[in-house]
Amino acid sequence: MKLKNSSLLLGLSMFAFASFGQSRPIKNIIFMIPDGTSIDVLALSRWYNENPLALDPYIRGLVKTHSSDTPIGDSAPTGSTYATGHLSRTGFVSTYPDFEMKGMEIVATDPKKAFSPMFTILESAKLMGKSTGLVVTCHFPHATPADFSAHLQFRDNYEVLSKQMVHNNVDVVLGGGTNYLAPTLRKDKQDLYNVLVSRGYKLPKTPAEMNAVSGQKVWGLFAPESLSNDLDRDSTQQPSLAQMTAKGIELLSKNNNGFFLMVEGSKVDWSAHDNDPIGMVTEFLAFDRAVKVAMDFAKADGQTLVIVVPDHGNSGVSIGSAKSNKGYDRITLKELIEPLKKAKSTAEVIPNLIDSNSTSQQIRDVFSSHYGVNDLLDSEIDTLMSFFRPQTIQKDGKKKKNSFALVKITTKILNKRTFIGFTSYGHTGEDVFFAAYDPRGNAPTGLLLNTQVNEYMQQAWNTNLDSLTNLYFAPHGEVFSGFKTTIDSTDKLNRILVVTHKKKTIRIPENKNIVFVNGKEITYPTLMVYNGIQFYVPVTLRKLLE
Repeated sequence: MKLKNSSLLLGLSMFAFASFGQSRPIKNIIFMIPDGTSIDVLALSRWYNENPLALDPYIRGLVKTHSSDTPIGDSAPTGSTYATGHLSRTGFVSTYPDFEMKGMEIVATDPKKAFSPMFTILESAKLMGKSTGLVVTCHFPHATPADFSAHLQFRDNYEVLSKQMVHNNVDVVLGGGTNYLAPTLRKDKQDLYNVLVSRGYKLPKTPAEMNAVSGQKVWGLFAPESLSNDLDRDSTQQPSLAQMTAKGIELLSKNNNGFFLMVEGSKVDWSAHDNDPIGMVTEFLAFDRAVKVAMDFAKADGQTLVIVVPDHGNSGVSIGSAKSNKGYDRITLKELIEPLKKAKSTAEVIPNLIDSNSTSQQIRDVFSSHYGVNDLLDSEIDTLMSFFRPQTIQKDGKKKKNSFALVKITTKILNKRTFIGFTSYGHTGEDVFFAAYDPRGNAPTGLLLNTQVNEYMQQAWNTNLDSLTNLYFAPHGEVFSGFKTTIDSTDKLNRILVVTHKKKTIRIPENKNIVFVNGKEITYPTLMVYNGIQFYVPVTLRKLLE
């Protein structure tokens, strides 16, 4: 059923920005996403923390989180909607959805635009002369950070996404993912470290090195993949999200034209996938401390808009479970929170704590010291130890077991001792909270479409992303109509669009921001995107041949 013309959608689209005051123009935007945070996480975190949340005073309403074709969103399209203002499909990173599938679409789409890149609010900031930044706890080419700085219909193609992100010249990137820069680990053999160094980036690898950086171009990665959960973090090796947020603001605010910063508490979502309430709460509280950093800056600055909103829910977490069906109204706060308070680690670290050589007593000791569980049953120990017994091979030859399965076993054991419930190991489709600090005093309220969150940012900066998409991401066949064009696929991981006219030849490498005119390199402020079908380039490239 299409909702495009329904009264619901029309009613929501009446949301107005016209009343926003213009006395203090917005110079900076800090956009903060606690990935996969369902509303019960806020309540549980308050009880755990015994204090209000930093974001509580700024909660304004709710946001619908559906994708273009499903009520339950994936981080790639839901984050893309915040970045571009358009709904998209599962796996699509700031890329227009493909043709409608009968019975599956929620909103109508234009088949002519299928698989085309869509300009983001971060890319708009660059064109306005503002600095840009990404601060995350995941590996940097993961869905949400990629949503703001890359374009592809395959969210798991980290090789392409990381290449685009490096060549998109984001000024400050802090998080994890050194594995995606090294040429020895990349199929395309691109040395992205060298690209960053050649463009003047500082590359801190520890919190101390990050704190010492004073330049405006910084790419700090503190783990080969994602960062550790905050509860499990070695503070000498990995900075907190709040520390990275503070550093990002410090560096970006040196630009008198302003900045855009996206901050993601990436691993609230990961803990939700694990059904780990300890991880969810502690990761969210780490995110909330970053919110305080952003809000404190914004209130002192007077020209900074801060938006805090999850991209979707996850896990169906609830305060109350099957265990509390009877007597739910007599459960004490201590009974609710103490099992979580006892934990010194999240479930994510369990594969590092026990292995096939662990004895029953060693497993008991691990659960006692790390999770505060002193009554582990023999049957639970047997279940844990069975994970390490000779693995059953499926017909296709793949092994059944992995570290995620061990984490799931662990959270099932831990959750039996709590009153926290879960309905799923996957995303959920409920509305999520919307919080904002607007120095003009007119933050929107009520129920918003996720597209309207992006519209709010466009209005704040008086920018039009659709117009920028048309100017900078035009199909190469249209831009170079009448000229000879070929795609050189000699290296299938590094294709080149070749355009010739008279005595001039342009060579355009895929997913970079450079072109070569008769061998001379020219740098552009935007990417030349290749989506596996065609290139998308600025319309002004035609003038180089005329």
